[in-house]
Amino acid sequence: MSSPAHGIYSSTLSLSLQGHEFQSQYDVQLIFNETAESLILCGATCSQNPSCRTFDYDSSSHRCRLFEADLAN
Repeated sequence: MSSPAHGIYSSTLSLSLQGHEFQSQYDVQLIFNETAESLILCGATCSQNPSCRTFDYDSSSHRCRLFEADLAN
């Protein structure tokens, strides 16, 4: 019996107030730093990356950053 080609993932999205930026404890926890057209697309990029635990998005520059850290670490 073969395993499925794609796993099933569950994501939870919690938004903070506008103007807040996530600061990871270590620079190596940043796994992605690109542009995205919207907050939703940035969140979708995070959701598709199993290592992503936190993302932040700057709407003026369209900067999307993904992190493998969360508020606990």
